[in-house]
Amino acid sequence: MRPGSSWCYASRCPRPLVLKSAFQVEDGVESAASGLAKIFRDLLARVDPAEAPALAWPAVCGTAVAHRTRVLDFAEGVLYVEVPDRGWKTQLMDLAPRYVAALAEILGPRVLRIQFLLPGENTGQQGR
Repeated sequence: MRPGSSWCYASRCPRPLVLKSAFQVEDGVESAASGLAKIFRDLLARVDPAEAPALAWPAVCGTAVAHRTRVLDFAEGVLYVEVPDRGWKTQLMDLAPRYVAALAEILGPRVLRIQFLLPGENTGQQGR
């Protein structure tokens, strides 16, 4: 492997890949990532528009966050996501604008904001 390249094999990484957006990374992997993003967008275009944000959430937030959160609802441009505790809620609220931008890349401007809820909090959407 040439010095300064960014491709990783096992634990030998010359330098880490840096995410630029939900599906773009530096160097030569960018074209593969954009191809995957197109496939993902095409798949999401075929599902119920109300379900697409929930399906896109793990791709946008990453597996670590996806395993600790749960999409509860999507209504009137708001994605309601349950988080395990106040610490998570605070941290994810700071990241919400990035998540909304990444969701817009994938879905278009459907998700206007994300509301993070603690277990037991309701979305305010009962009786819709």
